[in-house]
Amino acid sequence: MSNREPEIIDLLKQIRDLLAQGSKGSRPARVGSSSASLDPVWLSPEDVVSRVPGMTLDKLEDLRKRRAPPTYYKPTLRTVVYLVTEVDAWVAASRVTTIGDVR
Repeated sequence: MSNREPEIIDLLKQIRDLLAQGSKGSRPARVGSSSASLDPVWLSPEDVVSRVPGMTLDKLEDLRKRRAPPTYYKPTLRTVVYLVTEVDAWVAASRVTTIGDVR
């Protein structure tokens, strides 16, 4: 067992607990014990659907099956989570330049 394994196991347990809370309609919480500004904010698929207008669980699952963005993480076989910063960056990268934007 590496010296980081207990820390990783603890984080995975926190993610599991947060995902259980998230399915009850609470907002995403921060995971970890370091400075709050550096802690990653994890989103469940339901949280991503709530955050991205027009997204559905089926569409998100299809993107995962095609290995298309947004990037996701699988801390366990049945758990899928997303980093809020990566979801936001994915949406921002889909910006469409309109005629009024061109200079």
